[in-house]
Amino acid sequence: MSKKFLNSIKTGDVEFPIPTAADDGKVLEYNHAGKKYEFVSRGLDTVLFGANSYVQFSNGLIIQFGRVYDTQKITFPIPFPNVCRSIVITPIVVPGFSSSGYTYVSNVSKTGATVKWADTTYGGYYVALGY
Repeated sequence: MSKKFLNSIKTGDVEFPIPTAADDGKVLEYNHAGKKYEFVSRGLDTVLFGANSYVQFSNGLIIQFGRVYDTQKITFPIPFPNVCRSIVITPIVVPGFSSSGYTYVSNVSKTGATVKWADTTYGGYYVALGY
């Protein structure tokens, strides 16, 4: 028997479930495009959704993600307790706009990183993994 999942976040036409600590170990379900999906919620301790967000799992893994606009400094929503192991950035490219140069990350720390955007007008997105 599954529990109807009430908390969700909608991105475009896709609605994603947001489990809470009370849902740990339960079979949850949600519907999308006429299909029913079920999953078991495991080990999710903390979730924060906003402009810059994070998910912290009970095994210590933390995933942080968000949008960076015209700044070159990413500040994570929370510091990683031990280390940031990986950060991926994606610049925003606007149709019809030509940009030369490259984008890279440097100075990665527990609290953030420095980004060199090919064009700082539009910024981009990041996903960081650590514990």
